Amino acid sequence: MIVETMGYADEDYRTRKVRVHAALSAALAGAPVVEHDFHLPVSWEQDWRDKRFRRDVRQVVSGGARPGLAGAGGRPAPGRRADRNDGVRSPERAALPR
Repeated sequence: MIVETMGYADEDYRTRKVRVHAALSAALAGAPVVEHDFHLPVSWEQDWRDKRFRRDVRQVVSGGARPGLAGAGGRPAPGRRADRNDGVRSPERAALPR
């Protein structure tokens, strides 16, 4: 597993990270990349982002697939955004009726 800190929100940085993640994963026989994001989703408090990171690490370690992601490298499945909710409800979404 590759743990990658996502320290900036700007689009150029994120685009470069996609290439770096693919290269790291390929160099390590397809190891999954788990991102610890400090900026996205913007509407989430950092505590919620940290909880998502811990959940993602547990899933990779236990052999489970990370929700909404396809294949090695932690890339979003087709049609999904990297900053999508991925099953964790932010405080704003938790207040909404199901």
